[in-house]
Amino acid sequence: MRLLTVLFLAVTLILPTLQISGATINQDSLSNENNELQFSVNAGFCDKYLWRGITCNKGLVFQPEVAVTYKDFSLSSWSNFKIWDVDGTNSNEIDLTLGYYHSFNSFDIESYISYYHYLYSPTTSTSEFNLGLYYPIGDFTLFARSAIDVIKNAGGAYGEIGFDYEKELSDKFSVFGTLLAGFASEKFNSYNLEVEKGAFNLTSCDLGISYSPFESFSIDADFLLNINMDKAVKEALGSSTSNMIEIVLRKEF
Repeated sequence: MRLLTVLFLAVTLILPTLQISGATINQDSLSNENNELQFSVNAGFCDKYLWRGITCNKGLVFQPEVAVTYKDFSLSSWSNFKIWDVDGTNSNEIDLTLGYYHSFNSFDIESYISYYHYLYSPTTSTSEFNLGLYYPIGDFTLFARSAIDVIKNAGGAYGEIGFDYEKELSDKFSVFGTLLAGFASEKFNSYNLEVEKGAFNLTSCDLGISYSPFESFSIDADFLLNINMDKAVKEALGSSTSNMIEIVLRKEF
């Protein structure tokens, strides 16, 4: 927990320094400047359900999402449903998220609370509070974000630091990627992995391409690779790596 706090504060202190040094700031952000309601629908298909380096289901899954946004506020519902069962693991769930995202002159801030309802085990359903800080520099965005469980595993924390990349290749094609490091508190690892310590759990790399055949509609395809860094985490997961292939259809209204 102390490590996550130090990392988050470090990025917070570094961001103003980057601005003073004359870095170019990209003013585009996820924040909606219009007063009208906006809606989006996503339909994701993955070869497995992978969450923070943990494989929850090895078979093909369907992950739909519906979101509504008004100014800086959003309400969304994300779900996971297995299509092809490989290991007999029931991972069906429905998540509800209430969020706030605001863009300042040089950085963006995000906070949201999510409720995770596990259809296979309602008694283990829980909720997390999330906080994120983003600093755009051209096609890159530096970020630091943390999540803290507030119900079932109260105090269990997971944090990430890294950067996103997005580049338009043409009117229809763009590429994107993420490189990050993930850190977990002792309570998070103990509850989810039976590892009795806080640790630098993983490094993660995500690479993808987006195709937009017409306005407000796109098809994303990406590959995610996780490398487990801590020895005890590797032993708990039974592997030093994990990966996922994902295709997402996106439509905005």
